[in-house]
Amino acid sequence: MTARADATVQEIAYSEAVRELSEQHGAIDSLRTRAGLLLSSAAVTTSFLAAQALQGDKSNAFVWLALLYGELHLRLTSA
Repeated sequence: MTARADATVQEIAYSEAVRELSEQHGAIDSLRTRAGLLLSSAAVTTSFLAAQALQGDKSNAFVWLALLYGELHLRLTSA
C-alpha cells in the first residue's frame, strides 16, 4: 500500500469510530430520558397512593400499593 492509501484507511477508520461514538452517545441520552421518566412517574404514583392510604384508618389495598411503589422507587433510585 502507498502512503496515501494508508492515510485513507486511517481516515475511514477514524470517521467510522467517531460515527459509532456519536450513536452510542445518542443511545445513552435516550436511556437517561426513559429512566428519568420512569423514576418521576414512580415518585408521583407513590405520592398519590400514600396520600390515599393516609386518609383511611384501615390497612387496605392503597396502603400496600403505596408501600410497593415506594419500595420500587427506592430500589430504582439507589441502583
